[in-house]
Amino acid sequence: MQIFIHHSAIAGTKEQFNRINAYHKQKWNSISSLGFYGGYTYLLEKSGKVLQYRAVGEETIAQKGYNSGNPAICFAGNFETEDPTQSQKRAFAELVGKLGGGRGQIRLHKDVSATLCPGKNLISYIEEFKSIKKDEPPVTMRSISDAIELIRQKVAALFRQLGLAFA
Repeated sequence: MQIFIHHSAIAGTKEQFNRINAYHKQKWNSISSLGFYGGYTYLLEKSGKVLQYRAVGEETIAQKGYNSGNPAICFAGNFETEDPTQSQKRAFAELVGKLGGGRGQIRLHKDVSATLCPGKNLISYIEEFKSIKKDEPPVTMRSISDAIELIRQKVAALFRQLGLAFA
């Protein structure tokens, strides 16, 4: 299994699920087992909401020649001009884990087609995500706040050992 990454190429913050569904209905008119026309398996809205067009394992209509057995994840946004949101990044990391995919299985649409998809700013994030060691979780605000709390506890313990007050 390979996991293919796309962007909608639609800038802005409005939810895009229905817009993409209508466009793909007009373009391909291929209804999924879930009752939608979107060619991707999943869409990650800017809010981090994960929406599904096709069942996992169902053929996608997303990257010609690689649609069978390969889930396609589309990030809502135009990542030639925008950056993925923190919510999208968190949702993506969770979704890759849920799919059971390793970082080495992640492919970009542009890897198999003459396209800029998924956009230079998303490509930068995906390459960074793929470079994280297998047992090293992606950095999130939660992991940063946990690290800060751990440092605070260690500093407080050190102050106590030295007989100093720590506020």
